[in-house]
Amino acid sequence: MKNDFSYNGKIIQYEIIRKNVKSINIRVKPNGEVVVSCNNSIDEKTIELLMIKKANWILKTIEQYKVNLIDFQQINLKLVDGEAFLLLGKILRIQNIYSSEFKVESDNNYLYIYRPSNFGIKQKFQKWYSEFMLSTFTGLVKKSYDKFKKYGIEMPEVIYKNMKTRWGCCNTEKKIITLNSQLIKVDEFLIEYVICHELTHLKYRNHSTKFYSFLNAMIPDWKERENILNKIFINEISGGI
Repeated sequence: MKNDFSYNGKIIQYEIIRKNVKSINIRVKPNGEVVVSCNNSIDEKTIELLMIKKANWILKTIEQYKVNLIDFQQINLKLVDGEAFLLLGKILRIQNIYSSEFKVESDNNYLYIYRPSNFGIKQKFQKWYSEFMLSTFTGLVKKSYDKFKKYGIEMPEVIYKNMKTRWGCCNTEKKIITLNSQLIKVDEFLIEYVICHELTHLKYRNHSTKFYSFLNAMIPDWKERENILNKIFINEISGGI
């Protein structure tokens, strides 16, 4: 049964599923559907009050999942005010600001492009985007590597490229991890899963039982993260690693 309530001018719909659980569990599916599971002793008013309490989190999570409603490839980006731009799990709106020098900044809502003129703006933006991507990926690999180095795993070189069928790959001979450039559009905790998967390949080359046992020790909720990642852009990326 579908229920709904209004919060800050937005209607939040949710479905209640009765099952044998001790607490009230709220889950937002990748398609934006909200599901509440609880036992038969919980009345609907109690559920609605909890939903209102969690409304900010619900709306934020729904917004994050909306990335699959926007063109994944961001082809023909015009860099005009109000244009949607995906960055690390956030849907940002571009806002141009006149400035004497070019730079790019962001907050939770906007991607600010400071520009002296429109001349060469796409090339300048692409250069910034490429540098931001490599810096972000390298930083996240270094952060995850701290858990792996005690197992004798070497710090790999990090590169990126656009891949149509894989989120990442690892060259175990050259110690190079390649990440799909499209990963820069998703939340860091999803990128972390791909990185940990590839770092594990530096210890176990194939997807053996030992590989998954080690991966599970490094990142216990890897399967949940993998499922989320594979559902976000299911039409564009097959989810292979």
